[in-house]
Amino acid sequence: MTVRDGNGLSLSPAISAGTQAAGRRLPQLRSRIMLGVVGLSAVLWLLLAFGMVVNARLATRAEVSASFAIAERFAEARIASIGPAGTLEAYRRLVAELSEMRHVSAALSHPLAGPDDDAATGDDDEEEAPRWFTALIENEPIDSLFTLTLDDGSTATLMLAANDADEIAEVWQDFSFILPVTILYGAILSLLSMLLVNLVFARLRRIEDALDRLREGALETRLDDADFAEFGRVTGGFNDLASHLCEEKRLNRNLARRLLDAHEAERRALANDLHDELGPHLFSLRAAVAMLKRKAARADGGDGLETPLHMLEDEVATLQSATRRLLAGLRPMSVGGVPLRDTVEGAVESFRRSSPDTQFACRTETADATFGEVVDLTVYRFVQESVLNALKHGKARHVDVSIALRPGNASCDAVLEATVANDGTMPVASNREGYGLIGIAERVEALGGFATAPGVAGGRTTCRIAIPVRAAGNGAAEGARP
Repeated sequence: MTVRDGNGLSLSPAISAGTQAAGRRLPQLRSRIMLGVVGLSAVLWLLLAFGMVVNARLATRAEVSASFAIAERFAEARIASIGPAGTLEAYRRLVAELSEMRHVSAALSHPLAGPDDDAATGDDDEEEAPRWFTALIENEPIDSLFTLTLDDGSTATLMLAANDADEIAEVWQDFSFILPVTILYGAILSLLSMLLVNLVFARLRRIEDALDRLREGALETRLDDADFAEFGRVTGGFNDLASHLCEEKRLNRNLARRLLDAHEAERRALANDLHDELGPHLFSLRAAVAMLKRKAARADGGDGLETPLHMLEDEVATLQSATRRLLAGLRPMSVGGVPLRDTVEGAVESFRRSSPDTQFACRTETADATFGEVVDLTVYRFVQESVLNALKHGKARHVDVSIALRPGNASCDAVLEATVANDGTMPVASNREGYGLIGIAERVEALGGFATAPGVAGGRTTCRIAIPVRAAGNGAAEGARP
């Protein structure tokens, strides 16, 4: 049994584990994945940069060492060819020849040597690398000294040294191009990964929203085709579950409807039995008492019987009235046989006679339609119980009853709404099974509708029921959801 508030939500829902978990601050998987992707990209870039530096350092060492060895052998050969009495000009030409070689520098030390003879290096057209990069790549210095004897008997010194500046400059050019490209590549991969993660989580959000709607009772909710094959199983399982719940709800509603029909049939049979069996006997008893009164009045000493006979007649009349009220409670004679409008207006008129100090207003928009005995009886009892609560518990002075048909949806032609509003305090519903607003809510739910619990708004206490119906006069729409 479900009694709903003004928004159609259950008044006493069980708190789900998911709702409890939502109250705790949990880390978001999406944020963790994105941080992981960015962190992994940064780590991979650092590893790539480290690998390139190590490889460049080893390659530079190998190439510079090879170039220096060639230059050293060349210098030894040229010095041998010049001989022990070479001229200063010959050694200057040797320095110039060595300066044409890559990755080496040569310098001639002699008192007569000019500044052009110092630190001659190979041509270097590359842009100079930053100091921090040079410190990462450069290796231990390699050099060699040659003592030369000139033709005038003086000596000179030829210093040959490895020079890796040009090689480091070449590596820096490659580095300054490759690393930005790898950064851009990593950023693109990270962006694509984030887009894919967003697609996955967008799908998860759609599933979550669908689960929320399913939990709220929208069993017609279905998931569209999955964007990824991996979600196909989840989508199919969700749709199968929703279809199964729809079928189970339909079966349960049909069962509840049959139980309600059986219950009403039993009440109707009991009312007929009381009317057919007890009614004639009460009538005969009252007729017999009247006959005794007449005979006692003619007989001698009848004055002593007159009072007891009057008392007996009053008790029989009271019993007849109680029986009629009991029959009306079990099954109002007009329900199902006359338009719902007349049944409701008759009930309001009965309250108007019994409570002359209260003002009643009754508005019905159902014309001459009847919606079947079960639906009409449910609306009748709702109006009866709501007005009775307003008078008995709420001490209302103004009561408004409204019956209206609202547009339906794909599952029903229309929705029959009954509303009772009053200026009294909040009524207390009876807890007796089959009576009170709780019992009426069960009947309404069995008919596929819902009952709004009494609530105060604008200084008025209002309660409402809504029952999906087919075309006017064809009863409730089984399995429909308003």
